[in-house]
Amino acid sequence: MSVSTCTKQAQCPTTHFCNNKQRICMLKYAVNSSCEHDLECDGEKCFYDICRQLCVSDSDCSLTKEYCSISKYCTAKYCGMCLRDAHCANNRCHFFHCTSTDCTTALEAINKQT
Repeated sequence: MSVSTCTKQAQCPTTHFCNNKQRICMLKYAVNSSCEHDLECDGEKCFYDICRQLCVSDSDCSLTKEYCSISKYCTAKYCGMCLRDAHCANNRCHFFHCTSTDCTTALEAINKQT
């Protein structure tokens, strides 16, 4: 397989990005891979140096582990302050806080899943 050289994104296929440092077209990174820029990601969103899956609603994400953020990318559920049930690992947001009775247990179970 030949390596395509590039100096701009338009010189690469849509499945690749132009790595300006190496001046070659590289395959876009998978979701949860390290990244620096949106164009490097297959999911088209690099947020906090991680490739994220784009979404329109919670159903576009792994509902047991993630929710669709206001910025329209899938992000991990957690325990703590919340605005809606989908933010919480146990799917229970009450008065802007994930209910603590079983949130930590639910979060531990999510983190053990592969």
